[in-house]
Amino acid sequence: MKSIHAHAMLLLVGFATVLSSAALYGYMYHSVGISTDHALLARDIAAAEAFDKSREQDLTKLYADTGAERERLRSYFPGEDEVVAFVESVEALGPKSGAEIKISGLSLGRARVEATGSWGSVMRVLKLSETVGYDVSVTDVRLNAFGAAGKISSWSLSYEMAVTTN
Repeated sequence: MKSIHAHAMLLLVGFATVLSSAALYGYMYHSVGISTDHALLARDIAAAEAFDKSREQDLTKLYADTGAERERLRSYFPGEDEVVAFVESVEALGPKSGAEIKISGLSLGRARVEATGSWGSVMRVLKLSETVGYDVSVTDVRLNAFGAAGKISSWSLSYEMAVTTN
């Protein structure tokens, strides 16, 4: 019987060795998986940062290359300090032409102009609109006649005026 007990001890040590080896293998497999995930994440973060840096350099270069165009773009519209001068130049068309002028829908570089008066006065407003001191585009021109039974007493002119450069 003594020999069976000696073999039992060897079997017990063998099982303990197999179990500890399996547990150690599982732990190492899990640790390697986590390390691999961290390495892949770090690689992706580094690639994203390199892409962002490249994109930033491209945008910085584009910003530097378009400096002159951006400055020129600012000159296409009357500045905030020039809006009053623009409105006054449009309002000055009334006394010059003999028509009554109304400005509505005023936004940066755009205005809706309405003129009422005789045929000659509203046509002078339209002609003088091109001489307000700004490069303008006149669109959406509408001309209406007012009067009774075939006799026209006044004319109404409305148009959209957009400043393209000053």
